[in-house]
Amino acid sequence: MMGGDLVNSISQGITVPMLLRLLREDRPLIFNDFSDLVSNNNVRRDRIIQMEEEGLVNVESIYSPRKIHRVTLSPLGISVAKLLNTIDSLNPDVDAKDKCMSMRYADPVLRLILSRTKIKFSEINNVLPYPDTLKKLYFRMEEEGLVKIGTEVDERRYKFLTLTPFGKIQAMCFQEIYDLMKNQS
Repeated sequence: MMGGDLVNSISQGITVPMLLRLLREDRPLIFNDFSDLVSNNNVRRDRIIQMEEEGLVNVESIYSPRKIHRVTLSPLGISVAKLLNTIDSLNPDVDAKDKCMSMRYADPVLRLILSRTKIKFSEINNVLPYPDTLKKLYFRMEEEGLVKIGTEVDERRYKFLTLTPFGKIQAMCFQEIYDLMKNQS
C-alpha cells in the first residue's frame, strides 16, 4: 500500500479536531457530538473505529434506552491530543478544523520534510497517494507559514519543500505523536 508505514489515523484528516474536542470537552462524547466535523455517519464511525484500533480512544456501547456509543480518550489519546493542542495553540486565531494540520496527509508530509530538510514534490508523491490532494496541501501549508516552496533546476526543473521554523515545530510534534503511536502498537 502506498504511504504504508507513514500513515495512521492522524493522517486521515478530520481526526485532529475530533481528538482536540475530546480533550477540551473533558467528558465522554457520543458519535453525534462530532457531526459538525464529519457529517457522514459512516465516515464518522469509521474514523472513530480506526482511532479505537490504534489505541487513541475507548468506545463504550450503552443501552439507555437506545444504543449509544460513548467515546473517551485513552491514556495514549490524551498524550497525543495534548501534543495536537500544542500545535493548535501556535495559531489560536484559526479553528483546528480549518487548519492544514487537519487536512489529509499533513502529518506525514511534515515528517518527511523534517527527515530530509528539503524534499521534492515528486519524492512525496511517490510515497503518498493523491498527488492533486497533496499539491493543495503544499500550497495551504505555505499559506499558513509552515513550508516554503522553491524551484530548482537539476537536468529538469522541479519544485521542493522546506520547513520554516514554525513548520519545524509542528513537524517535531507530529514526529513525537507518530513515535508514541508506533511504540504503542
